[in-house]
Amino acid sequence: MEKYSLKGLLFVTFLLVNSMSSSFADSIEEGKIVYLDMCEECHQLDGTGMNGVTAGDFVNDESILSQTDAELLNTIKVGKGDPVDGMPPNEGELSDQEMKDVLLYIRTSFGKK
Repeated sequence: MEKYSLKGLLFVTFLLVNSMSSSFADSIEEGKIVYLDMCEECHQLDGTGMNGVTAGDFVNDESILSQTDAELLNTIKVGKGDPVDGMPPNEGELSDQEMKDVLLYIRTSFGKK
């Protein structure tokens, strides 16, 4: 009976891990879609923001991605700097999940490898 329970537990664990990795990959893909639609114009496809000229440089400015998720999600939500020339707020434009997904995409694509 213990072997069956252990096999069952391992199978359930496998399903959970598989589901989580699939969900993780889905979140990254959803974040990429948001990034390309809402962020890429200023932050650029490579995440450098033209070396910080047009927007924050996720690749070379370590101070940006060293912030906590809560800090970065707040920046995504309320924007940063001048409303016209800075980063616009995304509250009302993006759902909370879309903001989390785009942050996950940014961290996995441009963070330290």
